[in-house]
Amino acid sequence: MPVPYPMELRIRIMTDIENGETEQDTADKFSVSRQTVQAYKRQLKATGSFIPIDPKGRAGRKRKLEPYHEHIRNILKETPDATLKEIAEKLPVKVHHSVVDNELKRIGITRKKKIFAAEQDREDVVERRKKWAEFIKRLNPYHLVFIDESGFRTNMTRRYGRCEKGKRLVDKIPLGHWLNITGIYGISRRGIIVPRAFTERNTNARFLQYVKEDLCPKLRKGDVVIMDNLSQHKQAAVEKLIEPKGCELHFLPPYSPDDHPIEKSFSQVKSFVRKQKIRNVEELIQFWQTMPERIRRACCKNYFK
Repeated sequence: MPVPYPMELRIRIMTDIENGETEQDTADKFSVSRQTVQAYKRQLKATGSFIPIDPKGRAGRKRKLEPYHEHIRNILKETPDATLKEIAEKLPVKVHHSVVDNELKRIGITRKKKIFAAEQDREDVVERRKKWAEFIKRLNPYHLVFIDESGFRTNMTRRYGRCEKGKRLVDKIPLGHWLNITGIYGISRRGIIVPRAFTERNTNARFLQYVKEDLCPKLRKGDVVIMDNLSQHKQAAVEKLIEPKGCELHFLPPYSPDDHPIEKSFSQVKSFVRKQKIRNVEELIQFWQTMPERIRRACCKNYFK
């Protein structure tokens, strides 16, 4: 008997459909048939859920929390970041938090949270972000070049691992003798461009040097360079270097890192660094220089969605 696709995959498929992706594009993305996607849509419309159905129609044992789905949703609507134990305590029946965890998965509620700046609710910031969204839509996405920097350390490692139950997993990192580098690069639909790393913090002079020696020679006529509001970026000399190349310079609205696609790539780069456990500054700089080969062009295109 065929095994149903896991619930996590079903959730990801239906999330893409709800976000406007076509059935065929979603099917290709997750390596399933278009008929599978259509079946999930029909099931969701008919039953309000896309939990795997027993093909023989057997009801099986009734789950204890099945009658309380709406109650669970109301709890999470009021307190979205409630722990499993807190949810269990608010239910009218006594259950272990693991039962709550299983039921949440069955009804398609997953664990997630993204932090945004509270300042985004200010009227002036709301207006500037609205104008920015309208402005960016008018630009050719293939000419957008985002520039930013991020810090990396020689004591980075993966935060979690696995070992036998009842045993502690121990890893060791330098706590008193580790070093920082500041990595900077640009991202466009063409891929990662001009990566450079400094062993000291980024200064006005270092950033100008980067723009003049690394960035400008790689820009194409018509490119639109976009940066955040860091003081080093807003030097008048930066615009004077970029404009003669036939390019424009614009700045993101304040408190808007979520509008910066390069942030998504930094997350991927840091996962690479944690995996490699690089403990030497020279190796870390050399690793940074290989970013264009490590992050594929297809990934860069996805960062812009």
